[in-house]
Amino acid sequence: MRTLSAACVLALVLPSLCLAQSLGAAAAKEKERRKKNQEAGAKARVVSDEDMAAAHEEAAKNAPSPAPATPPPLPLPGLGPVPAEEGSSKSDDGRKAEEAAWRARMAQAQARRERARKTYEGLTRMYLVNGEYYVDARGRTVIGSVEQLQRLTARAKAELEAAEKAVETLEEQARRAGVPPGWLR
Repeated sequence: MRTLSAACVLALVLPSLCLAQSLGAAAAKEKERRKKNQEAGAKARVVSDEDMAAAHEEAAKNAPSPAPATPPPLPLPGLGPVPAEEGSSKSDDGRKAEEAAWRARMAQAQARRERARKTYEGLTRMYLVNGEYYVDARGRTVIGSVEQLQRLTARAKAELEAAEKAVETLEEQARRAGVPPGWLR
């Protein structure tokens, strides 16, 4: 019984003895790294809000436009679905085009969600201490304060939630339109 209780106490105490790097130690290590870079002649790149806005506009300009939504066919009372003619290549072409449109819409929605997820996860891994800032490869400041990092993280979280909602909405639209589930994969 004693050995069991000693093992439990040891299991509870041991993790607290192996603490991770403190915030102060991380800040000191970062200052040392910056000092070495400055001595080596590497300059910090400063990224302004204008640079971030321009990059965002460029990304939005290059993003594919969403496909127009096709309304679901209206059911007629007393009639079942209209059967396709067996030899009709037009109905096959229409079906293939509709399938391609649904696949494209879902791929676009999923890509938006994945970009938003990566941005949010990247920002949540960052931390800043007052007086510190993040710089890009050219030495321009990207994030200059803790408050700016918090704003960017909140904005990224809102975009992720909106992207996830868009995927759910598209799935619901497809379900209501009678789209086969395989078209959305």
